[in-house]
Amino acid sequence: MNRILAILLWAACFPTLVAGQTVHPYPGYADAVRRANVATTESGTIVELLVKKGDFVQAGQPLVRLDSDVQQAQWRAVQHDAQNTADIRLAESRVQLLGFAVAKLQELVESGNARPLELEREQAEWEMAKATLQLKRHEYQARQLQLDRAWIELEKRTVRAPFAGYVAELPRHLGEYVSINSAEVAVMVDTSVLEATFALPAAEVQKLSIGQPLELTVDGRPCSGEVSHLGVLMDRSSQTISVCVKFDNGTGIARPGVDCLLRLP
Repeated sequence: MNRILAILLWAACFPTLVAGQTVHPYPGYADAVRRANVATTESGTIVELLVKKGDFVQAGQPLVRLDSDVQQAQWRAVQHDAQNTADIRLAESRVQLLGFAVAKLQELVESGNARPLELEREQAEWEMAKATLQLKRHEYQARQLQLDRAWIELEKRTVRAPFAGYVAELPRHLGEYVSINSAEVAVMVDTSVLEATFALPAAEVQKLSIGQPLELTVDGRPCSGEVSHLGVLMDRSSQTISVCVKFDNGTGIARPGVDCLLRLP
């Protein structure tokens, strides 16, 4: 069977006559447009492998979790502080009370029953209380920012998929220690769009343009694509230029690395 396929592929690489035109076939291969070595920015021990090799995952789906006991404790402590608003309520009550006292003293001063100095002293206390309230509110906002930071630090212990695709490799094992020098935890591939690469003569490349539709054969099946890249350098040994043709693979029929054939009249 393999011998027959090899003979067919060899025969397909020769020019053929189609509708009175000589069609020149050019072999190539297809690869995924998006491929990622997913890594973590944290150091720690892998405590959960949430996917298997070959699984299809959505963007943002958890792949691997690192130990996070310390980060969880820090987040709970910061959350406890962030939820405390007693100092703000106390400062608001003091501002309200002093404002009432200033208003009363203002009436007494106007009626001659209190000295202006007493009013000035109470107004100064009121201004200080308002400044203290503003400071307490600022501290509360700072605690909210610390809470957000603690949550981010906790979330970083979970490695998530950067895009929707297949888990091609899982180079790490449960219980393995991950460091900055060995941060890769998964290899992901998006197979929804593939890109075939061909080496064409310069004369053929001059006839092409970005976005131009082309017909090609992918793993023995006819397929429609468009030119996504035209190389700017010529290979001196073969006198060819690299051309890439992008095609939709939403059905997942073709796999990255599959053989392709481009036929140009």
